[in-house]
This record gives sequence, structure tokens and C-alpha cells, in this order.
Amino acid sequence: MLNIVTIPDPILRKRAEEVTKIDERILKIVDEMIYALENNPRKGIGLAAPQVGIPIRIIIAKSGRKNDDAITYGLINPEIIKASDEKELDYEGCLSVPDTYGLVERSKKVVVKALNKNGKKVTLKASGLFARVLQHEIDHLDGILLTEKSVGKMLTEEEYNKLIDAESKL
Repeated sequence: MLNIVTIPDPILRKRAEEVTKIDERILKIVDEMIYALENNPRKGIGLAAPQVGIPIRIIIAKSGRKNDDAITYGLINPEIIKASDEKELDYEGCLSVPDTYGLVERSKKVVVKALNKNGKKVTLKASGLFARVLQHEIDHLDGILLTEKSVGKMLTEEEYNKLIDAESKL
């Protein structure tokens, strides 16, 4: 299984290279990334190739948190081609920045174009959590971490869980 790279590994700060050919190696990387994401005990919903030490432009993104309803996408050379002006602040975590959460402003809706595993061009329209995941993972491909985008104080996992518990009681 692929291992998740964590800060301060320098690969996380570099712009990933475009995939020029979808061959057996690329297909294997996509499959291994999906496996690594789905079997990670931290229950992530997105993963970028640099996070597993591979500096190429591939992301895995789930369309939601519930495995029964979520679709898992393997996207090659993803690019945001449209982002809504309407923004939303919410907390994000990151498998490469363990036990840390930051409040990040993101567009509420995005349109992303990419290639799927079969080399077919796909266009995804996303909103809410799925839009946030896509933006977060594409940031990874450009060497940008949530620690750079976070506004305010970063929270530990314990602080974040207390905040979520308090909000759920309102």
C-alpha cells in the first residue's frame, strides 16, 4: 500500500507534472491511490499523487462522506475551469497535515475538467463538500497546503472535535 507523505516533506510544496500518457503505470497508481484512500484509518475523502510521494497530476476525490452514497473519482490532469464567486468558509483536514484543521474559504461551486482512467475527457460540476474536496486536492497538485489557505488559528483534532460537538448541540 502507498504511504501518505506528511509535512514537512518537500514534495508537498512542488508543482506536480502533467501526465502525458495513460499507461499501465498510471492505471496502477490510480488504483493504488484509491486503495490507500479507502483503507486509511483517518477516513479521508480526497488524495493527490504528491501526498503519496508521486509528483504527477492525479487526484482521487469522493463525492461525499458516506461510502454507500459517495462516488470515488480518479482524475488525471484535473483543472478548475470555472469557480463560483460565492464563497464559503469551512474547516478542512488533510491526511498530509495530520491532526490539524483549518478554516478555509473556497468557492461553493466549481467545474473541473480532467481525464478519467480510460483517457476520456470528463467534466464535473460540483457543489458543497465535493467542490471543496476537488479544490483542496487540486491545490496539492500546485504545492499549496491548507496551512497556507487557512484563516485564523489552526485547530488540533481535539479542539476541532470539541467545536463540532458544541455546534451539533445548538
